[in-house]
Amino acid sequence: MIKKTLILGTLMATAAPLAQAHNTPFRSGWLVGAHVGVAYLSGKFDTVWNGGTGNGNKPMSASTKKSAALGGLLGGYRHTFSNGWTIGGDVVVNFFNNRIEKNLLNDSVTGAQFNNVLKRNYSVVPGVNVGRIFNKNFHASFGLGLGISKFQLKSYNISGGIIKDASVTKLGFVPSIGFDIACTDRVTFSGNLGYEVYGKTNKIFGREIATGLPNASFSSNISPRSVTGRLGFVVKI
Repeated sequence: MIKKTLILGTLMATAAPLAQAHNTPFRSGWLVGAHVGVAYLSGKFDTVWNGGTGNGNKPMSASTKKSAALGGLLGGYRHTFSNGWTIGGDVVVNFFNNRIEKNLLNDSVTGAQFNNVLKRNYSVVPGVNVGRIFNKNFHASFGLGLGISKFQLKSYNISGGIIKDASVTKLGFVPSIGFDIACTDRVTFSGNLGYEVYGKTNKIFGREIATGLPNASFSSNISPRSVTGRLGFVVKI
């Protein structure tokens, strides 16, 4: 009798995680969602101005940061194991008017001053994640994603009244943490905090940035960073 009781107890203990993992809104399946949040873009502009008049290069650097509201969509798949662990993949699309800028006086003698602007309107982040169901109503996860953003780098020669810009698509590394709280058997309230790290965005403008100075050049570069927080709802299809 004691032996049978022990066997039955062992089977029940083994089956418990299985029941918990699959009788939950976090069970395996396809997911879609929508969210709102904020993106906090930052970086350091490194610029060099050469008027081509024999005065040499005039470097100037400065850091800047600014937040912007965002909205977006999510789609993906999550697989739930019998022990409560999960693994999944998703694609997150964010839309925003993310913009940072800085005025730099590159040459105090001639008054050469430039307004430097970095802007992006969207990002696409495909990624994978690993998570854990801590009870039937709460799930936490850690993710790694590939950030894809199209940046516009703009330089405005204030004294000359000339604006030039260049666009470039950059890839970045995006670690993140997230949580899900069950609302119904299919809907969860979700949150995510990610950190986007992108490589250097740079552009060298020639004499087109300074009319009347045929040997002039101006370069601007920046390595963008962004802290992105979002809250929304996810539905298991």
